[in-house]
Amino acid sequence: ALAALLAGAVGWATSRPPATAPAPFDRVVLLGFHGATPAGVGLLAAQGKLPALKGLMDEGAYGRLRTFHPNKSAILWTSIATGKPMEKHGIVHWTYLNEKGIQVPYKDRARRTRAYWEILSEHGISSGTINWWVTYPPRPVANGWVGSNAFRHRSHPATVHPASLFPEIAPLVIDPAAAEQEMPKLGIPRWREEDATFPLSGTRNV
Repeated sequence: ALAALLAGAVGWATSRPPATAPAPFDRVVLLGFHGATPAGVGLLAAQGKLPALKGLMDEGAYGRLRTFHPNKSAILWTSIATGKPMEKHGIVHWTYLNEKGIQVPYKDRARRTRAYWEILSEHGISSGTINWWVTYPPRPVANGWVGSNAFRHRSHPATVHPASLFPEIAPLVIDPAAAEQEMPKLGIPRWREEDATFPLSGTRNV
């Protein structure tokens, strides 16, 4: 997993101390790229295929970060959102056995510690979060909104908070087949598995 914190020109790790006082800003953007390894990003950036990220790398600071083990996405993304290891935040796998002995996915209610959007809300700071792992069904936040990881798979108001936001953002979901048809028009080549630079064994569609 690769997370990028952008505040002006900042890389995917912490920014270096500025030589002069930074200009004030009123917006911070946290981008998460699932499965994007630093090695892969570095290679593509060097080839000129990721100009936006390359600009952030050149103008900001970046570096490798250690991960937790087991390095399962549900665990790691919850750790990024909370700043806590799995022993504290409570998401320890993809699924668990419920009281009926049925294996079910972890839901947001299983998280035992606050996520960054909840901390911001408590301080009166509005935020928007979309497609973050293990956020379904989303917990209410007083300041801001949450589009859970189930939003793009299920056409239902319960996948977002507040639910009243659903009619406005539901039309923005892009059908994968339609997206594939639009890519050549935008100059984006259609990707083929055989074009991969790195081995793709064990991968799955998320």
